[in-house]
Amino acid sequence: MPELNLSLEAIYVIAIAFTCAGMVKGVIGGGLPAVAVPIMASVLEPALGAALTLVPVIATNIWLLLQGGLVAQVLRRYWTFLVALAAGSALGSQVLAAASPDLMRLAIGVLVVVLSPLPFMPQSWAISPSLQRWLNPLAGLAMGLVGGATVMLAPAIVYFVALRIEKNLFVASMAAVALFSMVPLFLGLAASHVLGPAELLLSAIALVPAAAGMVIGIWMRDRISQRGFQVVLSLALLAIGLNLIRLHLNMTGAAAL
Repeated sequence: MPELNLSLEAIYVIAIAFTCAGMVKGVIGGGLPAVAVPIMASVLEPALGAALTLVPVIATNIWLLLQGGLVAQVLRRYWTFLVALAAGSALGSQVLAAASPDLMRLAIGVLVVVLSPLPFMPQSWAISPSLQRWLNPLAGLAMGLVGGATVMLAPAIVYFVALRIEKNLFVASMAAVALFSMVPLFLGLAASHVLGPAELLLSAIALVPAAAGMVIGIWMRDRISQRGFQVVLSLALLAIGLNLIRLHLNMTGAAAL
């Protein structure tokens, strides 16, 4: 288990990362690890950054899932996706602990940037309920593997955008996706000795800026229309994708020095 000898700069970066991630989480219901982990990558190893999202991810997603009273609806409609997602995440977490996911992050970043206009596509482009019945478990397993290996749920966010559902149901669904994906990931990191008592304590502290950011994000979501939500969602996807590409380029440049 790595020692947590953090500089003052690292503490500032971690606080900023979780505040920004909490704001995104409050608005679109997802993106906390996708925002926080790349920002922290300048001061922490990716696996350690992922471990620190434990308490904020669990707490904020339970908060969002219970907030709108949509738990039963989410589980009824997407349970096959969620179960397959959890299985894929458990397998993918072993890849995260053992190998560099840099190229996969680049691929996800490019994909998310390309698909960022998806919220504005015609409603007729939505994935039909009949197609979802067999596609959901396959998509859940694939996105769980990717999410477990990279700590990025951006592909799952894009998938649910393609379902074209109402903003509050979308946010509740993203909360369920994060819980079913990240809890197996955290268990895998604990088994690989990346997540221990010191990391757990710092993760609990990180909940403070994450919760503050999420309060701001929820306040923003409550005051925007469905159309405004689509604009914010599209911009958030674009920012997440560009940030993943930036992280890859920074790592590539550092490796060349």
